[in-house]
Amino acid sequence: MLYCSDLAYADPAHVDQTLTTWNLKLEKFLNVDDTQGFLASGDDGLGIVAFRGTQPTDLIDWATDANCVLVQDAPGKVHSGFKRALDLVWSDVDSFMKTKQRVFVTGHSLGGALACLAAARAVHLNTGAAKALTLFTYGQPRVGDAAFVDFVNGRLGGRMVRVVYNLDIVPRVPPRNSLGAHYGHCDGVVWIDFDGNLHGNPKYWEALLTLLEVAPQPDELTLGAGGVATPGQLTLAAGGLSTKIRLDGFQGILAKFQPSGRSLASLLDLGDAFLADDTTRLVIRTIGKDALHEPAAMIVDHFMDHYSRLLDGTTGLADS
Repeated sequence: MLYCSDLAYADPAHVDQTLTTWNLKLEKFLNVDDTQGFLASGDDGLGIVAFRGTQPTDLIDWATDANCVLVQDAPGKVHSGFKRALDLVWSDVDSFMKTKQRVFVTGHSLGGALACLAAARAVHLNTGAAKALTLFTYGQPRVGDAAFVDFVNGRLGGRMVRVVYNLDIVPRVPPRNSLGAHYGHCDGVVWIDFDGNLHGNPKYWEALLTLLEVAPQPDELTLGAGGVATPGQLTLAAGGLSTKIRLDGFQGILAKFQPSGRSLASLLDLGDAFLADDTTRLVIRTIGKDALHEPAAMIVDHFMDHYSRLLDGTTGLADS
């Protein structure tokens, strides 16, 4: 599914040629406005639905603007922009899935969001589909509210994997609270840290989110090619592009650790608590090494080639 997610970025001729070498058949190349992907078939009723993603700076800008309004779709509410994008190709996707005995739905970035929404919609409209459907996403942004998350977890629990690479910022958008909307993530997270270690237990990823998102007020992050970091603002190099997003951020560490007094002893106690905390230890290993020295790591870690490296043997994860 990782290779299929990568292949979804290619042109129709290359998709067709590559699928043939995999003993798969291209049934349809999806291309309506900004929604692209492909439908492929294999032996024994196998079907693959792969959605194409988008550039991380484009996605962050897109996923945090007015599209963040939640609208009804399946049990629960979902990102209106993602819903509109899936609606453009849903009739083809739905008809295709109904003809297959086993269906794998996948995608990277925006493609992961569309894959998650497509899987949820399929099992909502056809209760029997959950037994034949599996979901794999990579660098997927948040898709829906708590009701949507509960539905997907209940119907697809054990049949979905959501891979997050290191500091990839895209799984943190839209922010949990966006324009009055309240977003959540579905289960199945697998986090890959900067050492290439795979963490199937989500506590590491949740610890990172806790530090980055427990701020009294949201920080404004400027994703651009230049500029100076100011309080509540972080400037990231992103290929000359610039966009501003509001994310709960690094002020969280100040809110979480407050000294009990002004004495040296109280400061030492605070230091002990800071260093002993699982969240801060994770940040010292990851944020301290990458983001503070090279903030653009949060953008770069979203690139598809970082995810595809997981299976080429260079990280040691192939055996895992």
